[in-house]
This record gives sequence, structure tokens and C-alpha cells, in this order.
Amino acid sequence: MQKYRADIAYIGTSYNGFQSQANGDSIQDRLEHTLGTLLRHPLRIRGASRTDAGVHAEQQVISFLSDRKFDAETWKYSANSLLPPDICIRNIVPVKESFDPINDAMGKVYRYRLWRGHCYVPFFKGYVWTVPPNTDFARLAPLLQTFVGQHDFSSFCNKDSDAATKVRTIFDARIDIREPLVDIWILGSGFLKQMVRIIVGTLVDILLGNLKENKIQTILDSQKRETAGQTAPPQGLNLVRIYYEEQKSLDSVIEESSRGFCWRV
Repeated sequence: MQKYRADIAYIGTSYNGFQSQANGDSIQDRLEHTLGTLLRHPLRIRGASRTDAGVHAEQQVISFLSDRKFDAETWKYSANSLLPPDICIRNIVPVKESFDPINDAMGKVYRYRLWRGHCYVPFFKGYVWTVPPNTDFARLAPLLQTFVGQHDFSSFCNKDSDAATKVRTIFDARIDIREPLVDIWILGSGFLKQMVRIIVGTLVDILLGNLKENKIQTILDSQKRETAGQTAPPQGLNLVRIYYEEQKSLDSVIEESSRGFCWRV
């Protein structure tokens, strides 16, 4: 049996997240059914990130095993013909048996996208969180830097998380304001369940006056979810990149995004 890596992109709106569900309506279930049909044997895939229901991905990484004769273009073309149009396999390559999409990952980049005021642009409308038009995002950059470094993120994690430790490292965090579009970028070693969405929701609550501006460190220190702000809705969140080499800066991925679709084959 040969191990393969596939890089996947998807719009998560219609699915109950990445991880397999009892009703079979997840990204993982669709991929396993499609690849099993194509390769004519049942298989299980292992995904690098368990994105929530409604969350999107420009680069999700999976692995699977097969003993079928490999043909990259045929497998990719045939699989995409069978998949729904909101899930796409971008490439498939053979990898060493030791490759693990979760444990080998050295960094992940998430982008959360907000829109100031009503969004009347159909290309963005379903993929942003609309916030009041007077939201002062100029205040956000120094607040965002509070999260950079190694912290216990228990306060910024869904209570039903089964993670063994809540300690994570944020390497870089940026805000990119292009009126009325606002992107929040976060690069970290890994992320807890709903961690980015709670960070963004807390920051918005501060900007709207629902939380005190100097409270972020206090929230981190409390290690209690109830001290943080709201959970931002899922449609604004996108898993943009998973790194399997050391990466401590967002410069390259933000530059690529400014030129269009943020993905390298």
C-alpha cells in the first residue's frame, strides 16, 4: 500500500465541518466516498485540520492509502468529476509512509474576513461577517499583537474541546484593512476548536464597547471561556495555508492573497 497526500479546497457552507459525521454530510465523508469509488476500495483519510461547520479552506491537507496504479492527472480529474462543485482536489502526490498531515504540520494560517456595514457584493456577501459601519478597526492592530507568543488559550476555546493541552503558539498576526473589507490573519503552530472565531469575536466585542480594551491579557490569564467575547460566525473563516516547513511570518501568504487566490500548486 502506498501513502498519498492530497491538497483540498472547499466552500464549507453546505457541510457539517470537515470531520466525518453520522449523517455522512461532512467534507471527509464526501472525500472518502469519492476516492473509494474512484479507487474501488474503501479507505479512510486523515485530515490536517478539523474545520468547523460552515468554515472554508483554500488548502486542507489529507493522506490516504491505496494499492492502485498511480496516475496523478487521471486521479485528480476523475475525483473532481465525482465531487460536488464546492469541494476540489488540487493535487495528489505519493509520500513517505511516515508522513502525517497533522503531526508533521509546523504552522497553519487562518484568515477571518469582516465587512464594515452592509455587504452588497455577491462575491463577498456569503463569506464575511458584517459589522457596524462605524467599527474602528484602526484600534485593532495592537490588540491583535497581545495574542502573539505562547499562551494557554483555554479562554479562547470551545468548552467541549478534547485537546490534551490548550497551550498554543501564535507566530504572527496581522490586520489588512481595504475599506470596507477587513482581513484578520493569524499564523500559529496549531489551533483549538473555534479558537480563531473566539479571538475575532472578542476583538469585535472590544471595538463595539462590549468588553474593556485592556482586558485581553486578563482573559488569557483567567483560562475560562466565559470571560472572552462572542464566537464569530463561521462563514468569515478560511484555512488558507498549512506549512510543513518552518514559517514564522505572514508576509508571503498575504502578498500572494493580494494577487488573487492564495494557493500554490
